[in-house]
Amino acid sequence: MGVVVHHLNNSRSQRILWLLEELKVDYEIKRYQRDEKTMLAPKELEEVHPLGKSPVITDDGVTVAETGAIVEYLVDNELEKRTWFAGEEFSAADIIMSFPIEANHKQGSLKAADYPKLAQYLETIHARPAYKTALEKGGEYNFND
Repeated sequence: MGVVVHHLNNSRSQRILWLLEELKVDYEIKRYQRDEKTMLAPKELEEVHPLGKSPVITDDGVTVAETGAIVEYLVDNELEKRTWFAGEEFSAADIIMSFPIEANHKQGSLKAADYPKLAQYLETIHARPAYKTALEKGGEYNFND
């Protein structure tokens, strides 16, 4: 089936839809509406994930909740299929995404054994001549080792 976004109106799941569009990933949307009086999510969302909140995605039997975890999951899976974030060529998206990946790597939460494609991605961007020149000109930068 692929990625299903359990989309609650007026929620952070809008960011997940945007990311999927940027990554050009096919996905399905299952829509949920907030209660007009309480603004709470419907109970049906708890059937997908016990938190009963959005965003939540399902992907071939895997359920992932919360924006950060979903972004990490999608990025890791999509980089399995491509070299760069936004397609077949290096772009500004790769520059924007480099810092959170470098920071997570530096603090130890992104281990090469657990995220081999992201580790390879870091090696690839760190090998770019423009990256190296920017480091030389910018001076100390603790996130690139």
